[in-house]
Amino acid sequence: MTRTAAQIRQNERIKLGNTIRVWRQHREMTQTEMAEALEIQQSNLSVIENGRKLPNDSTIDKLAKVLKITPYDLLSGVLPTTK
Repeated sequence: MTRTAAQIRQNERIKLGNTIRVWRQHREMTQTEMAEALEIQQSNLSVIENGRKLPNDSTIDKLAKVLKITPYDLLSGVLPTTK
């Protein structure tokens, strides 16, 4: 069965949202704390983390800065390592 472009986009949104959530939790931040640092509403962050919306370029840059990772790592799905 061939996946449609919409299914691929949905999978990418979900993957990015999960990556953001894992990094946020790794940094021991709540959604509220993260949203305040990003200057967005907590509900908007929730929508992004749940894969229902992609963040814009500006928000991706802010996310990477707050999470202390590169935008490339964020978009590539690089996850934190546990030591």
